[in-house]
Amino acid sequence: MFNKKSKVRLKNKPRRRTMNPGKRMLIRQFLIGFLVLLFVASLIAGLWYGTRLEQLTIKNIIVIGGQTISYEIVKGKAEAVLGGSYIGLIPRRFVWWYPHEDILEAVKSIPRIKNPVVERVSGTEIKIQFEEYFPYALWCDEIKTDECIFIEDTGYGFSVAPKLSGDTLLRYHSLGLKPLVGTSLLDKTKLTETVRFVNLVQTVQGFEVSTIEVDSMEDVFYILNDGGEIKANLSIPAEIVFANLQSILEAKEFTHLKSGAFQYIDLRFGNKVYVNDSIPVVSTSTATSTSTSETDSGAGEVIQ
Repeated sequence: MFNKKSKVRLKNKPRRRTMNPGKRMLIRQFLIGFLVLLFVASLIAGLWYGTRLEQLTIKNIIVIGGQTISYEIVKGKAEAVLGGSYIGLIPRRFVWWYPHEDILEAVKSIPRIKNPVVERVSGTEIKIQFEEYFPYALWCDEIKTDECIFIEDTGYGFSVAPKLSGDTLLRYHSLGLKPLVGTSLLDKTKLTETVRFVNLVQTVQGFEVSTIEVDSMEDVFYILNDGGEIKANLSIPAEIVFANLQSILEAKEFTHLKSGAFQYIDLRFGNKVYVNDSIPVVSTSTATSTSTSETDSGAGEVIQ
């Protein structure tokens, strides 16, 4: 009897209920999702407030360098870039992530700006330092044209030139090479050599150089204001070229050589100098037609 009662009691004991596995997984996913959302929200809130701290926000832009470029223009370019935010969350003025490269490119877009540098000074300041290009000469698309760019003393073209009156700047023209901002006409050594010759030749009365033409073979042609051309090569030092020119001008048979009284003096071949002293004569027969004749005296003479 005792054994039978025990068996009955065991059969009537309530069993422990177990949760449905699918429901358990759903609750677990819900908790994980909630924690992820809580973390993301906290991160966003932290970024929002942390990137707007006064001590980490750029408020001042220091500008130094240059001589004629307005600092207000430089600051204005930087201020325009610093406006707004990244993905609508992080201000571009946040000093740790401020748009350094964008500011640099904006400053470079200002005409005559040279070698700009942008750096962080403190949590609230950045500094923009720059040099300035100064026009040294004009590099023109054609000998007689207003389509020119400014070059500095290194030969680098840095800005489109406005229409200029007078001969305040020496003009260069390169055969086969179009003047483009950001490219170079000549390297500094060769450019300096042309200027040295110009300074020497202008000591001769009436010899004023208006335009210098160069080609890929380093031949250079100095065109005079009153007409005539002096041909040289950049491989020959300016002093030697000028000495050969003087020897021609001092020779008795060439005392008549004045600016505008010859077509060319060719000094490209060392102590052999070729002179064409024929003068083009332009006559007008009617209002709509012209004819040109050329005298041949002295053309192609060689002096050793």
